[in-house]
This record gives sequence, structure tokens and C-alpha cells, in this order.
Amino acid sequence: MVRSGPMEAGGDLSRMGAALGLGQLGRVQKGTLLLVATVGLALIAIWAVFFRDGNPVLAFAGLAVLAVALVLALLAIVDRYRVETESLRALVLMADDPAACFITDAAGRLIQRNQAAEDRFGADVRALHDALGQHVLNPGELMLRLQSQAELWGAAREDIVGHSSILRLTVHRASDTKSFWRVDEFAMPEDLATMAERTERPVVAVGADLEDVPVAIMTFGPDGVMRVANHAARELMWRGEIRAAMFHDLFEGLGRPVSEWLADVVAGRHPGGSEVLRVRGEDERFLQITLRRYVEGGRPGALAILNDATRLK
Repeated sequence: MVRSGPMEAGGDLSRMGAALGLGQLGRVQKGTLLLVATVGLALIAIWAVFFRDGNPVLAFAGLAVLAVALVLALLAIVDRYRVETESLRALVLMADDPAACFITDAAGRLIQRNQAAEDRFGADVRALHDALGQHVLNPGELMLRLQSQAELWGAAREDIVGHSSILRLTVHRASDTKSFWRVDEFAMPEDLATMAERTERPVVAVGADLEDVPVAIMTFGPDGVMRVANHAARELMWRGEIRAAMFHDLFEGLGRPVSEWLADVVAGRHPGGSEVLRVRGEDERFLQITLRRYVEGGRPGALAILNDATRLK
């Protein structure tokens, strides 16, 4: 089932496609067509009034301009039909998607959402910012970052550590003013989630096996020694190889030693957050690293979520 956002829920797929407005002509396009048609009619009118018995060049020119306007209008209608057809197909697919799916306008207001989104984030949420704000810090910054990437590449994805789970947020451009969002959620190991819920500080606990979590995760001690790199992280960094490493041997590029950033997060002097760092030894490869402080067996450390950010550079 697909739910509407600010508008009334329900209605058939054709009404939902119309509500999306993904294929409608923008004001600029409509204005251009009107201007071209007006110029064509003006040329014909000038010929009819002043040159009717003379050279018909102006009349031919006017007819040519009108023909161009007609072709542009037909192309716009075909494009509108194509986009609306794709939109309806997306709505059908997302209706039964087990992951939470949203379609938003440029401001992040909900236009459509599926049943999974309503079950997970509530029926009263009117903006994606509010839905994500229930689970992650700085949802506005996150959305802006992903939308900027999607404008360049058509789509973007990022894994985020939530309060009690790991979220994979994916966005696709549906049109110049619409975005399609999908939120996949992966459960944290039980003891990790339990510790995160029991503390008011930005601390998580890592004591269970993260190997099969489908998100690239590393953990580091306060001295920068890598403690854990799960399968997804090893695939991202070393094509699956198992290696020993130090944080400062893996990454660089903050304008100050990355080991200081790590130490500040572990000590609680810095709340963590995301930074785009260069993979040391690979000048053209960048990763977005999100750090959070964690505690394991009474020992503090830093949990790092890795996302490929090479295309952003």
C-alpha cells in the first residue's frame, strides 16, 4: 500500500501519478512554448496585414516557427507520458517493498510513502527530516549531502549508525523537484543496541560479531590500532584481505593528524561525526568516515562506518 503525505491517502494509481506531477511541464517550458507560438503567429499576422500581396517569406517563417512550437509540445507530451509511466511503475514497486520508501519534494516534504514507511516511522510524519530525526543526528545535513550527490550522479547512498540500528539511506532523483528515498535498516548486535539505549552520551557498545552486518564497519582503540574490520569493510578496503592496520596508516586529509581526531572522539572531547578522508597511498580514492565513541568490556574505542566518497572529489 502506498500512502500520501500531506494529501489524502487512497485513490488509484493514476491519481497518485498525477499527484506526483513528475512529468508536468515546468513554468519555464510552458513559457518557452507560448513565446515561440506567439512569435510564429505574429509573423503570419504581419505578413497578412502588410505583405499579403507581396513576398510570402514572412508567412513561411511564421508557419515554420509554429511547426517548431508544435514539435516541442509533442516532445513534451511524450516525455510527460514516459515520466508518469515510470512514476506509476515506481509506485507499484514501492507499495510492496519491505523497506521504508518515500517520495519527497525539493524541501523534503512527503508526497508518497509505502506501508513499511508508515509502520516504521509513524502515520503523522509529514517530512523526511522528521522521520530520520527519530533515529539519526543532524538529519538535515545528511539529506542535503545525499541530495547534492544525487544531483551529480542520479543516486547516492550512505550508511549511518542510528540510536539502535544501522540505517542505509538511498536516494534517487525522480525529477528536478522530486526524490525517491529508501531506508534499509539493519539490526545492531543485541549488546551494542542495549548499551546505546542505556546511555545519554554518544556511546555504543561493541561486543558481538559484526562480521555479517552488510555495512562497512571498523573499530579502533584510543591508540589508533584497528581492532575489528568486518567483511564489508575488508571488501571495501582490501578486496577481502585480512590485514592489521593503524588508523593514521589508513587515512589522511583533515588538515591535522587524523589520529588526533580519533583520540578526541575516544576521549569524549569530540562528539564524532563524518569526515571525507583520503585513503593513504591512493591519491584518487576517498572515503567518508563516520566516527562514534564506543565501549567494549570497559575499554573505550571508536566505531567507524565507511562509505565510498571518491565520486564526490
